[in-house]
Amino acid sequence: MGWRRDSRKPVIFFSSGIGDGVLALPALRALCYGFEGRAYVVLKNGPDKFLFEGLNARKLLFLDMWQSASGLGAEFQTEATTKLLSGCDLFLSFVEWRSASLDNLIFNSMSQSLPNHSAEENLLDSLDIQQHSFDLIFEVVKRIFPELDLNQFSEPLTFSHEVVGAGLEILGTLYGRTLIGFHPESSLPGKSCSDSVVKDVIEAILKLDSNVVLCLFGLAERYTELEHLSNRLLVFNRVPLKLAAYLVSQMSLFIGVDSCFLHVADISRVPGIGLFGPTSPDLFGFRFARNIHFRNGLNDTTGDTIACAVRSLWDQDLPNFTK
Repeated sequence: MGWRRDSRKPVIFFSSGIGDGVLALPALRALCYGFEGRAYVVLKNGPDKFLFEGLNARKLLFLDMWQSASGLGAEFQTEATTKLLSGCDLFLSFVEWRSASLDNLIFNSMSQSLPNHSAEENLLDSLDIQQHSFDLIFEVVKRIFPELDLNQFSEPLTFSHEVVGAGLEILGTLYGRTLIGFHPESSLPGKSCSDSVVKDVIEAILKLDSNVVLCLFGLAERYTELEHLSNRLLVFNRVPLKLAAYLVSQMSLFIGVDSCFLHVADISRVPGIGLFGPTSPDLFGFRFARNIHFRNGLNDTTGDTIACAVRSLWDQDLPNFTK
């Protein structure tokens, strides 16, 4: 990898789910740092755009993408992007798929480079998948910059003044309360809590202390109906993703399934409880924050059991428990 770290015009391509974006963020930060601001970063344009806006890149390119007809990978317009990337001498892909658009982008952006001084790398090839995803993705950085360390680039998310202002307006009404976030749903039904577990958790957590306010995050409209359970239950299912992410980062404690918000809480160092089913907490659970994981927590774990876990973290006198 010797010459690759000195690449004159490296291109980094990343397009995946929102949760994967949080998991990849330290690696993207590190690559931009290692390339000393020379990297062009190509990303999918979506609601998670805010995650990447602080990257120290020569240019960030957000492209509208759609699913390939084959069902594998994504297609996108390449003509304008190819012109910007012309002369690329190192194309680093963070995706496991190929598509006609991606092949076209790689070929045309590198066509002006000398053959013996250019390379295309699929960064996810031959990785040891038996490690946490934050570490797994960061391994691709160490192939090029072995001196860099995950902990150097795993600082909490940053948010715009607009988002922080909107968030503080909400949090200001809850000053002095103990805020516990709860995210029971995933984009995949098999990774979501059953409705009975959701209700059981809400009731058990609110019984812990009269100062507790439970903030439920999700998209399902049916969650709004749960607000009748208590005036200390707030449902955030109609706020923009970036505002919801900011609110999650400000929770005193977080309870959630394998999803983007668990990773947001984790990188924000919010202590938490992970509820898992088909996926492994060893790979997708909390990595940085204090935590307790339930491996069969989606359908069988009772609210009282989760409340005991909350109490256990609470009793550790965590410095950011009360906000």
